Amino acid sequence: NLSLTHQRLRREWVHQWMVIPAWIQPGTNMPQNFADGVSPYLGDEKYPGDSADHINLLVDFLYDAGTTNARAPLPKSVVADVSDEFDDEGDLDEEEFDD
Repeated sequence: NLSLTHQRLRREWVHQWMVIPAWIQPGTNMPQNFADGVSPYLGDEKYPGDSADHINLLVDFLYDAGTTNARAPLPKSVVADVSDEFDDEGDLDEEEFDD
């Protein structure tokens, strides 16, 4: 739970986790966003600074978001209209489940 990062994890650890997630947590599904410590936004005018600045900004965000209890609004789910009624008759043979 990343909202607890500021309470539970050391900054140095989180920084290394951003750079090499599998080294910190083997088998993780977290992608390696900063391969070899290089930011994918390096050289992008929208994101000034070097790779270390980008990683530090992300770590700062995790700590600040936890400290301030920041939450990103979730998109609202839209449920499609269902025109068919639920068929409780079904195609199952109830005798198969009597055992």
